[in-house]
Amino acid sequence: MRTNVYTSTIVHDGRRFIVNYLDGKVAELQEELYVLYEAKTPDEMADLHPQFYAAMVRDGFYVDDDFDEVKIAEEGIRQALASKETLRVIVNPTMDCNLRCWYCYESHTQGGIATPEVVGAIQT
Repeated sequence: MRTNVYTSTIVHDGRRFIVNYLDGKVAELQEELYVLYEAKTPDEMADLHPQFYAAMVRDGFYVDDDFDEVKIAEEGIRQALASKETLRVIVNPTMDCNLRCWYCYESHTQGGIATPEVVGAIQT
């Protein structure tokens, strides 16, 4: 077993949290468990604190060595992008941007500012 690559720890206002960003799980850890979690491998934790280890496995903080969480994350992104449940709209109020970012694909049409009619149509 190993720690899920999408697992992170956060300390905020003296409270200690562990977050599984892949599954959206969050757990608050007592200081003693937090110290153990930071210092021990999953296999060591299995022997040292079996109940905590079981919870970590159940909630996806610890995963099998051959578990490919990156593949699962990529598939989730593909599904979200292909979903018809969310409408994505990009509004460019002008095509006359003067930043010229190296990654930009726009042609920077001079004087291409949205008319008041277009702005009104977008707002309704």
